[in-house]
Amino acid sequence: MKNLLIAFLMVLSVCPFLSAQSKILFGIHNGIALPTLTYHHHDSEEFGFEFNDSHKIGPEVGAVIKMASIDPWIYTALGINAMSFVGKKAFIDDSTSVRGEPLSVITTFLGIQIGKQVGPYVQPAISASWFDGYPRYGYDIGIGFLQSLGMNKAKLDLNLTYSFLNVLNKEADEQKRNVLRISLGILY
Repeated sequence: MKNLLIAFLMVLSVCPFLSAQSKILFGIHNGIALPTLTYHHHDSEEFGFEFNDSHKIGPEVGAVIKMASIDPWIYTALGINAMSFVGKKAFIDDSTSVRGEPLSVITTFLGIQIGKQVGPYVQPAISASWFDGYPRYGYDIGIGFLQSLGMNKAKLDLNLTYSFLNVLNKEADEQKRNVLRISLGILY
């Protein structure tokens, strides 16, 4: 099912390039990233999300290019994000503590933005993330709101994205790493 979803998103992402208008938007954004974990108890059907105990909330910065298609409701989005997390202090016993290792993540994504040119939108995407030396593959699910600023067609972009960073190509004993990102940016 995951492979089918990834293939579907890739086809949808490439289609606008074949008949795109000349409208291309470039944007930069800044925000916060909250590391989360996905858990699934094997002895039950319980599934959910919780905040990561090993890393603190960190900064997130990124850039995006959005390309219009023949349909005014669909844009192709290509971007890159950088996130950095400081390790939390963990107590081994009453007198000893240790700080977790910092984590830096670079993520690239390719997806589609579905929504009006101004107003709410949804943005599913496939992604590749680099941390610990080699890539992992996943997907993003984002929602956002575009507001026209009236200056040379600039737009304010507020978005909330949940990223599943290491769905594919993770090590056998590696826990799933997910990030909730909240960012504000400007598109030109």
